[in-house]
Formats: sequence, C-alpha cells, structure tokens
Amino acid sequence: MAARTVPIEAEYVGSLPEDYWRAEPTLSTQSLILRGAAEDVSRVVKAVCPITLSDRTTGYNESVGITLLDEAGETVSSSLFIDTLPSVVVKMDILKTAVLNVDAAASVLGMDALPANYEVVDIVSTPPQVRVAGSEEALAGLTSIQPAQLDVSGQTTSVLQTLTLQVPDNVLLLDDPEVNVFVDIREKTESRFFAGMNIEVRNLGRKLDVTLSQAICDITIEGRLSLIRKLDRGDVTIYVDAAGLGVGQYVAPVLVALPSGDMTSELTYTLSEETATLTIRD
Repeated sequence: MAARTVPIEAEYVGSLPEDYWRAEPTLSTQSLILRGAAEDVSRVVKAVCPITLSDRTTGYNESVGITLLDEAGETVSSSLFIDTLPSVVVKMDILKTAVLNVDAAASVLGMDALPANYEVVDIVSTPPQVRVAGSEEALAGLTSIQPAQLDVSGQTTSVLQTLTLQVPDNVLLLDDPEVNVFVDIREKTESRFFAGMNIEVRNLGRKLDVTLSQAICDITIEGRLSLIRKLDRGDVTIYVDAAGLGVGQYVAPVLVALPSGDMTSELTYTLSEETATLTIRD
C-alpha cells in the first residue's frame, strides 16, 4: 500500500459566450491524496478538474468530477484507489460584461466660474470607455460611468488630471480604475470683418507701373478676444508681393500683414480674393 499527494489543476473546456467574463475559480481543495497499490499510485502525475465554459452564463458553485492523468496524459481510473474523492466543489463568478462611456463632462465643476472671456472648449477622457461586469440587473440601464469630481473654477489654462472612476454598486470594473481627464480651457474667440480694403503692391521694381485685376478685398479675422479687440482697420495691410517680377502679367497670392507677431501666429483670416492678377508695364 502506498500514498501520494497530487495537485489538482483546473482546465477550461470551451469558451464563454461573447460579452461574458469569469473570475478565477476557487476549488474546495488544491490537492488529492491517493492511496492504493504502489504501482497505481506512481502512475498518477496530476488530477484535472474540467470546468466547462461553453454556453455558460451563470457562475459555478457546484461539484465537478476529477480526472486522474498519467505522464502521457492518459486517464487513470479512480477505482484503483482507496477513499479517493472523485470530485471537488468549484466556485467561480461568471458575469455579463458591458462597455461604458466615461462621462468626464458630468464630473467637471466650476465651468461657470472661469475668469471673464474664458470658456471650456472640450473635455476628453483617456480612455474614453471602460469595461465592467455584473448581473443583468446591475448592468440594466447603465450607459456611462463618471470619474471623481474636478473643479476648474478660476482656471485660465487647460487642466489634465488623473481621476478615479466611481463604480456603481454590484458592478465590477475590469479595466484600470483611473482615467486621465483633459479640460481644454481657452480664451473666448471673436471675429472682425473689414470690407473694401485696398490691396497694395509691395516691392515693385523701379520705373515700373502696375495695375491689379482686383484692387479691393474684404477680410474676416478671427482669434482670441484679447488680440482681436486690439485690432483696428488701419492695423491690417492686404498686399501682393511683386519682388523680382518684370514686365508682364502675373497671378500672385493675396497676403496679409498684421502689426504683431502674436497676431500673425495666432489669428486666422479669410479673404474674399485669394489671388490677384498683376499687369506690370514700363
């Protein structure tokens, strides 16, 4: 008579249906003591607990039969051993899953308490969605999940912060519990329209004369308030560049000059005339 302890390993049969999740299984015992003839005991290398997943949508809390295997993976009959339990109790949660949008906007406070002329342009969560699991009852009606609150009162620059998700009761979060929330805060924008602006010709060669097919242009300029409100009609120059052009006819782009580097780099504009035809004569 011989005795030997062999480990019990869980093996999965098939796959869960789509949109279902399983926890790690808990077995009522992790090993099995075999008693019997030495030759039979020595043959067994492990005990396998097969857990069927195919078409399973409910959790496990039940007895599952054990299969004894030899080194070649062949089944060894449990009837060869004395007092051997042919099964173990398996406990394992199986839950339905859902993908929820992260509703970062609902968590941002103080958007109405920004300094004058500032506004929230966008609110972005990274990642934008997370996976959760729970019973059908727990997931019913859930379409979004909120992070912890973020107060942007008084801010004049954008805010990036890591926030913890607020997980509803009886729901399991399957992804990272934190998200990065970016609140894009900018100065408000405004536009100015100037009609009937003269188009100048710059850098015309000496002793040359020029006429333009279109000498008048309208312009709409847009950008942040603090720049737009400094801008007057006389600050804007609309021109074509005749540098290097001799006698002849040319189509040249209509260009815009603004009084400061900030205005040039930040403001955008739309012209009623994108090009002009120059006729250059002696």
